[in-house]
Amino acid sequence: MKKYIKQISIIIAIVVILIAGYAFLPNKNIVLAAQSVFNTKPYLLVGTSTPVFAGGTFAHLKGGISTSTTPILDSWAAGTGNALDSATLLVQFTATSTPPTLKWRYEYSQDAIDWYAEDIELTTNASTTVHVRDFAEHSWVFASTTAGTASNSRILKKIDVKTPLRYVRAVFYLPSDSSNAAIFTQWVSKNQK
Repeated sequence: MKKYIKQISIIIAIVVILIAGYAFLPNKNIVLAAQSVFNTKPYLLVGTSTPVFAGGTFAHLKGGISTSTTPILDSWAAGTGNALDSATLLVQFTATSTPPTLKWRYEYSQDAIDWYAEDIELTTNASTTVHVRDFAEHSWVFASTTAGTASNSRILKKIDVKTPLRYVRAVFYLPSDSSNAAIFTQWVSKNQK
């Protein structure tokens, strides 16, 4: 009987030690979410003469004559060396006379040399999808009563931008019948650490 009690005591002690040891082992089933970070790395200034101020670019635009290209947002160099989770373009648009219409297009690249504009599907049916020959063009009409207006002559907008390739840039311009205006743009990107 003593031998039997001794054996049970040893088994209980081993079980207690195993349970106590298991409690201190790292749990491999725990999944922690990566932290999202705003990227602060410099942008590529390839192909633009627009001056950079306080992390953004400022330019005067003349209707039908000039364009302003943002610095290139490089998703690889913008933070962690991975693709971006999101990109936002902050735009400040200033005009003093007739309300102009700001137009822009996004261009994408994998090498910062060859730039591809956004595609537009004109029609889709069962056998054929027709694409227009032009690029996707975005438009914003200035109005001093627009939500986000900072003053009677300056309006602000946050634009979410897709990042399907490594590099993205935006080219801004005014139609030929538009009055002149000024634009300030700044990229804000975010990805996981």
